[in-house]
Amino acid sequence: MARASYPQAKKLKRELTSKKVNDILSGMKIKRKIYNQIYKHMSEKEITMLIGPRQSGKTTIMKQVQKDLLKEKMETVYLNLDIEKDIEVLESQEKLLQFLKLHIKNTGYVFIDEFQKKKNAGVFLKGLYDMDLPYKFIISGSGSIELKEKTYESLAGRKRIFTIYPVSFEEFALYKCDYKYDTLKEIHNIEPEKEKLLFNEYMSYGGYPKVVITEDKNEKYAIINEIVQSFLHKDVLTLIKYEKLDDFQKLIKILGTYNGSMLEYTNLSNATGLSPKTIKNYIRYLEETHIIKRITPFSKKRIGEITKMPTLYFIDIGFLHYSLGSFGSLQSEKEGLLFQNIIWRMLEELFENKGASINYWRTKTHQEVDFVIDYQNTLSACEIKYSSKKISTSSLYSFQRKYPKSNLYIINKGGNTVEKEAVRVVPYYELEVFNL
Repeated sequence: MARASYPQAKKLKRELTSKKVNDILSGMKIKRKIYNQIYKHMSEKEITMLIGPRQSGKTTIMKQVQKDLLKEKMETVYLNLDIEKDIEVLESQEKLLQFLKLHIKNTGYVFIDEFQKKKNAGVFLKGLYDMDLPYKFIISGSGSIELKEKTYESLAGRKRIFTIYPVSFEEFALYKCDYKYDTLKEIHNIEPEKEKLLFNEYMSYGGYPKVVITEDKNEKYAIINEIVQSFLHKDVLTLIKYEKLDDFQKLIKILGTYNGSMLEYTNLSNATGLSPKTIKNYIRYLEETHIIKRITPFSKKRIGEITKMPTLYFIDIGFLHYSLGSFGSLQSEKEGLLFQNIIWRMLEELFENKGASINYWRTKTHQEVDFVIDYQNTLSACEIKYSSKKISTSSLYSFQRKYPKSNLYIINKGGNTVEKEAVRVVPYYELEVFNL
């Protein structure tokens, strides 16, 4: 609650056992791993902020949190800046407080959806927080630069941010198996053929929740089309002029061909007709709105390592396919890069909020390692291999010669072996070997 000493907050903390949270999760169609963290944060004074791309599940999670708080006999209010009457309530701090006094008798939880549409959002929330009101605020908004610029500085020390991404492969697979299993490894061991089918389905359609729960292929396409168009016309148009939208879309399509590869801004400029500066700005927009992520090169300032060009991955495979015109199809020559993209997402989730960095490594002599994980003063060099063909370990050993204390891994779909003992082969469903 707004103060740690509130009786409701203490009661909620006592009741949030692992079993309790697991029971709560059963109320959602797709169980999201991040829900545990979000629900536990309801007992903290900090503002709970959910951000992420459109249609990634933020509203679903917020409404589930509200339902579960109501089961605990907590008082709640839900407002949405897409609803006209709620816009009026949120017009000023004074109007909101008058509304809350009418609807919450003592202490309560205030949910505000689509908060990126609120003018002076940061100042608005900071003022409410600093009043030490008997309310806990939970807000959500699409991952727009505008929302971040409005709130991040103003709410320093007053918020906890939770990023809601599209459904991960693990969340997808467990849902598709009706939660008969607890881990990917169990699915692999008991139903390996189903695991293969699920992996191909995920690599073809991605993880936006509505896409996942829809079985009809045509409807899946209609959903991803609506998601992309909504992103372009609601998020992008707040950042660029309408006449530049075609150039922006063209860049997204070309970036799809760079997925997992180094970004060469000169080549991108030649292909799009945009200046390198504009391309860098547009890529920043895509990153800030949670469509792509740039991975920077790993370097300890050793001579010969490339230190400027990042690589790029799409947050969601479905969005990537849509940009390339291949949504719902799976081309064998691209399976390796799609697998690499999925492993990157899994590693990001595994190390999220743990102080780790994930980079790539490449020298001017073209020795390359897909991912270098720097975590608690330990370096782990990881090569990602989808194919079952013989695997070269030369780049891994080149990395280890420069960084002798590093650990070497090959992450694959399972079943491959490596002759040299220093390299550990890890199936993608056993990433817990990193011992977090």
